[in-house]
Amino acid sequence: MSRKIEEKVNSTFSKATPDISQSVIAHCKDTTVYRPVTSQKRSNVTFWKLATFALALVLVVTGVLGGVKLDATAQAAVVSLDVNPSIELKIDKRTRVKEAIANNDDAQIILQGMDLEGSTLDVAVYAIIGSMTVHGYLTEYTNSVLVSVDTKKESTYNQIIDMVTSKIQTTMKEHNIESSVVAQWLKDKDQVGQIANDNNISKGKATLITKIVDASNLDTTEGAPHYTVEDLVNRSVNELAIILAKYTGDKVADCITNGIASEKSYIGKERALAIALEYAGISFDPSIYTGVDLHYHVDLEIEKGMMVYEVEFLYQGFKYEVDVKAVDGEVVKYEKKAHNLNEDINQPDLTDAELIAKATEGVEGATNAQITERDKHSVEVTFQAGDYIYEVEISKKGTILKEEKHLATHGGGDLLSEDKIKKIALDILSKKLSFLDDQIDEIDCELSEDGTYYEVEIEIFGMEFTFRIDAKTGEPTKLGGGFGGSWGNPGGKN
Repeated sequence: MSRKIEEKVNSTFSKATPDISQSVIAHCKDTTVYRPVTSQKRSNVTFWKLATFALALVLVVTGVLGGVKLDATAQAAVVSLDVNPSIELKIDKRTRVKEAIANNDDAQIILQGMDLEGSTLDVAVYAIIGSMTVHGYLTEYTNSVLVSVDTKKESTYNQIIDMVTSKIQTTMKEHNIESSVVAQWLKDKDQVGQIANDNNISKGKATLITKIVDASNLDTTEGAPHYTVEDLVNRSVNELAIILAKYTGDKVADCITNGIASEKSYIGKERALAIALEYAGISFDPSIYTGVDLHYHVDLEIEKGMMVYEVEFLYQGFKYEVDVKAVDGEVVKYEKKAHNLNEDINQPDLTDAELIAKATEGVEGATNAQITERDKHSVEVTFQAGDYIYEVEISKKGTILKEEKHLATHGGGDLLSEDKIKKIALDILSKKLSFLDDQIDEIDCELSEDGTYYEVEIEIFGMEFTFRIDAKTGEPTKLGGGFGGSWGNPGGKN
């Protein structure tokens, strides 16, 4: 090799390998560092030995320093936040955000303009929850957040859950909202992958749904609902949190709840009981709430895809079960059956025509009445009136043993009218503000392209409030606009 080439190689290598001997010594304390004796004349062999040794030192130091850096920034967990916006935060061992992922369109709204990469987890959560309140996804009516942590270490899970739960509670309190946080450890996320993919939901929400389904199937209480995935998959996180509260403790593994899911968008248990009594023809009187004359039970459940109050009570020898839609008080199911009722056996049996007449008595517009089942002592009469199907079991002596009534169109293609949707939106708004009809500047209702929900916009007091309401069930799935910020500021479209 010529002298000129040797000098060029030496110069290039020197620039690529700066003097790092002190760093090497610091990381390799037990290593003796040998320094070559300076010589006026170096052979080619000596040069390449030194070059090889220096390169080895560079690799050692890179391995030590670089290894520490990789361990610190390697992904330690994935934290998912679900309300309706569904957001994933990939974090490293320093609990810094490596990547923020929007899983749906609502999440893109929340993350718009945010650059969370490199920020600490608590700062990211503060920003995201704050944005959800401003955009109306978290309100006093829908206050639940599902936090799911995908990590291998229990210590990491506990650390993250404590941090995130605390930050959510603090942030929502700043917006005068009492929070409800459901936290879970994703251990078997692969098992719910198909449910998540088929229904376009996060693995966190799919996991929570399967946990509720499993817990309900283990509930042996008489009359307790046994849910399926199909019953729950389209319900909001807030609704799932309400149902989950019935299965707290050791019934739901790897799941922690903090706070109470809001029921403020519903009519309430007392109102549901009053509606059920009135529907059953029993005079409503607060004095009967003694539990002596009327034994009753009211529970909020999901029934056929909608939130309902299941009202059960015993009165004068009959057991009543009435499902009252939680959002507007409409009776969607009614059942009445004899409870330890004695009957005069000497009374003559009625004819089929008389039994049908007795079963439809008092029901206006009854059509297609017929006997569909019969046994030795009773028959079942089925007929339709309006939007309802009736099934009446009547003894051959003419005593009503059981009445059942449910919506004939539920679960079909029929949608609620725009007027009905507007009334639901106004009822929700009136719970927050006192207003008169003439104070409303404008109200607009538009059906979504896929026909699954209505978007309602109401302008009042110079503010705009937006509602997204299920087109079939009337359930509010999102409250936006003025619900997100202070009530003195106008809201915007979502």
